[in-house]
Amino acid sequence: NAMAIGAVGAPEAAYVGRGIQVFRRGPGETGFTATSALPAGAAALTDVAMDPANPATVWAVDDNQVFRSTDSGASWVDITGNLPAVSSVDFRTIEFIPASGATPALVALGTRSGVYVATATSNQWELMGNRLPDVLVFDLRFDPVSRTLHAGTLGRGVWSLQLIEDVVFRNGFEG
Repeated sequence: NAMAIGAVGAPEAAYVGRGIQVFRRGPGETGFTATSALPAGAAALTDVAMDPANPATVWAVDDNQVFRSTDSGASWVDITGNLPAVSSVDFRTIEFIPASGATPALVALGTRSGVYVATATSNQWELMGNRLPDVLVFDLRFDPVSRTLHAGTLGRGVWSLQLIEDVVFRNGFEG
């Protein structure tokens, strides 16, 4: 379940989480090797996500922490940040959302209490959207063509949120 595969120009690039370890297959490689250890306190991984335009950037999530590496797993940083204050634990899934126009790259996290989002370089999280019920989100998938995030929940079906760029101030009057 904890797997991310395929990058632009490197379809063989992949990350797999097993227990508390992340394994990596880089561009042009055929086998998997272990990355460096996650920070202290890491538990069994529930998901991993990769930036498909930059396979050196990867996120890993366990039930109550989020980690990021920008060097193919040579080092990891805990980016859980303010999540314990804004969400319940029981993190299940993580998904990378590429930048578009003025919207920066994002990372979405499925938790026991909905979906939380942060910019791809941040550790500050906030609730994503306002219509998803307070429900366990088991899986997230982003469709880059329609820019839609799909959230598979426990007992409440599949929800979707189309990420539409704000075009009101596109004429240069941004504040």
